[in-house]
Amino acid sequence: MANSPLRRISAETPEAVRRRIRILAIITTLIICGLYLKLWNLQILQGEKFRILSENNRVASRVVRSPRGIIYDKNRQVLADNRPSFNVYLIKEDTKDLQSTVRRLAMVTGQPYEELRARVRRASPFRPFLIRADVDRRAVAFLEEHRPDLPGVFLEVAPLRHYPYGSHGGHLLG
Repeated sequence: MANSPLRRISAETPEAVRRRIRILAIITTLIICGLYLKLWNLQILQGEKFRILSENNRVASRVVRSPRGIIYDKNRQVLADNRPSFNVYLIKEDTKDLQSTVRRLAMVTGQPYEELRARVRRASPFRPFLIRADVDRRAVAFLEEHRPDLPGVFLEVAPLRHYPYGSHGGHLLG
């Protein structure tokens, strides 16, 4: 019974199990080290790159108003219709030099600089802030021409009610 195959297997089993456990421990250690090195690469070496990418990857929701319908009288004369209104907005977070941008916007829109600066200071840095509604075509042309120099400033076109016969009856027509 000393040389039986059953005795040999049981004597060799603990060494085989130990060897397998060592191999498994080495593989697990290599996997954990690999994950740690990848994490170190992403956080330390490329952290600045990914921070910049995440700051430029924002979702901006904007409300787009739909135009209202045209109102005619019984002779097919227009009583009320829509005209475009150009509104100037500013997103503080996207500007490079906020003071210079506010100074230029005050000049273009004809608002006092100190008043506009105080209003902008209270505004949320990430939400569009209305600088002025329904600006004239001269201001629109200036802002479109200098768009690269004014990051964070944009124009939005919104429909505005127009009454060809003046405001007479506007409260009734809608």
